[in-house]
Amino acid sequence: MDILDKIINDPIFMGIAILIALLVLYSILKKLFKFLAIIIAIAVIYIVYLTQVEGLSYQDATNKVKQNTEVIIKDTEEIIKEGKKTFNNFQNNSQKENK
Repeated sequence: MDILDKIINDPIFMGIAILIALLVLYSILKKLFKFLAIIIAIAVIYIVYLTQVEGLSYQDATNKVKQNTEVIIKDTEEIIKEGKKTFNNFQNNSQKENK
């Protein structure tokens, strides 16, 4: 903990730590923005496909995309809940083994 105290008490080290934290945050947000842009592009391409090739109206195509997105979100929420349960079980088991 001596290093942590030195970083907190020294303004130069604190500035460097804040700069590093900002750079890490920027890189994470940049990657998330790219991911979001790709997802939006895929949705637009799918809507164009549904309207041009399948012959659906724009309203029907957007409704179909919304329904598919809701299903994906619900499935993802269930997977995340299962992952949290698995992680908690793993954490509890590892704590029991350490005792």
